[in-house]
Amino acid sequence: MIIGSERITNKEIIANRLNAHLANKGHSLASKLPESTTSIYDSMKPKNTSCITVWKHITEQDVLKIIKKDLSAKKSAGHDNISSVLIKWSAHIISPLLTKLFNKFIDIGKYPSILKIAKVTALFKGGDRSNIDYYRPISVLSHINKIFEKIIHEQLNDFLQKHNILEKCQFGFRKGHSTSHGITCLHETLIENLEKEKVCAALFIDLKSAFDTIDPQILIKKLDHYGIRGTASNLLVSYLSERKQFIQCGSILSEVLSVLCGVPQGSVLGPLLFLIYINDMVQCTDLNTILFADDAVLSHGDASVKRLESKINSEVSKLHQWFLANKLTLNLSKTKYILFSRKKSQKNKLKKFRININNYCIKQISEMKYLGVILDSKLNWHDHIQYVSTKLARAAGVMYKFRNKVPQNVLMLLYHSIVASYLRYGIASWGSAKSSVLAKLQSLQNKIVRNIAYPQHFDNILDHYTALNILNVEEIHILEVAKFMYRSSKKTLPISFDDYFRNISHNHNTRSRSNSDYALPRPRTDLGKESIKFSGVKIWNELPANVKSIPNVESFAENVKSFLISKRLQS
Repeated sequence: MIIGSERITNKEIIANRLNAHLANKGHSLASKLPESTTSIYDSMKPKNTSCITVWKHITEQDVLKIIKKDLSAKKSAGHDNISSVLIKWSAHIISPLLTKLFNKFIDIGKYPSILKIAKVTALFKGGDRSNIDYYRPISVLSHINKIFEKIIHEQLNDFLQKHNILEKCQFGFRKGHSTSHGITCLHETLIENLEKEKVCAALFIDLKSAFDTIDPQILIKKLDHYGIRGTASNLLVSYLSERKQFIQCGSILSEVLSVLCGVPQGSVLGPLLFLIYINDMVQCTDLNTILFADDAVLSHGDASVKRLESKINSEVSKLHQWFLANKLTLNLSKTKYILFSRKKSQKNKLKKFRININNYCIKQISEMKYLGVILDSKLNWHDHIQYVSTKLARAAGVMYKFRNKVPQNVLMLLYHSIVASYLRYGIASWGSAKSSVLAKLQSLQNKIVRNIAYPQHFDNILDHYTALNILNVEEIHILEVAKFMYRSSKKTLPISFDDYFRNISHNHNTRSRSNSDYALPRPRTDLGKESIKFSGVKIWNELPANVKSIPNVESFAENVKSFLISKRLQS
């Protein structure tokens, strides 16, 4: 490992240097930031008058439930080397004692120091393996600690949900929210702007070591603002303070060092505390904001390029001050933006468009990988489909080599793991691309299906699909959109999508709508027809009523799949 100009090969020195770097990284970044012109309270909503002052006592059944449900036998042990298997085997013996201990910690508002020691795995992020900056700390905490964290997490999360504290545009680390929802939300926002003949700018924010730079004192103030007070607050203050970590390199253990700031990645509570910390970022700007944990994209549209440039730069200046006030460091070299426009007449104006953050000119790009899909400035999905095609071409090679060496059921397992997963992910958005663009993907899927069906021979490729009970690309898109619409009808989508669809009965209360058909919007352009607000309604309205009324999404998906296959056979 190269640190400064020094090349180090001694494992013990590497372990200690790496541990010191990761333990102090957040504090080091924060100490270099200038003072902000704003306060952390400037962008926060009024203080929550409702509060939680004491965490509820737990029962032995609560502890047993967490041990059985949430402790994985595959997870490595923490610093105490107590395995999850041992805890599961002895659950009925240790649960009474753990219950008494945890309730005592809840009463006194104190988090035990022994549970705050993390064995850190230095995860390589990519780049130069010898560069110390290319490693991210993942904290491996004891399984006893995970049980206690889970108890507090459930109560804290329930409080946040009850009072609608977390912003609706935050899709990360939340039940019922996913990366696919974030992708759909951004795609729909862009289409809506282009449908109104606006130029739209999307700014993709990148933060340096976001989890590691969380300032505990600022987080405590935010917890108090949102209603976590009294002994309940004391417990979280204790959880955040005096944390320690060490790194293991093979058989070499580094020194144990104190961690001055940040929330541990790999913990149960860490992600939720991070969401609380970054929650008010949405309030500091008028730009449309979509968050997935620390992945943030801010967008705005305007018919005038000049007004758009002025507005974006003005709002980005506010955002920069928010980051300074919250001790978060922008990675300016990785922060980029895309301009979306359907007007060729504005081409010259778009070339002159600039976004500056603290006198740094942000780089304009034509494509960006966001939450696993590649967005391009024309919204035609060419780049993402090419990316998926490359993955499928490799999979086709694998299938060809194995087709006469393993049983068909093994080939089907391979199909679902290295083919179907790529085809399903984000297809509710990118699957609306033109059929001519999707043709390459369909051709590759056909090739893979033939390799699975080998040596059977059918005149029509669709016979292979039917025999293997597989959906083609178009049908996968229909199924995923149908599942989105089903969740909308059952009111289980994130509330960001509450105003997306309108019942024919004109019932605007989206949280009480039935399984009836929706009113089909009238898009102005072909791009508008790619919106889930149009394609989703069209697909939903064509489904049989008995399928739409199925009580759970798994059975619904199976019935839609059967419906699509029978429709294919009829045609």
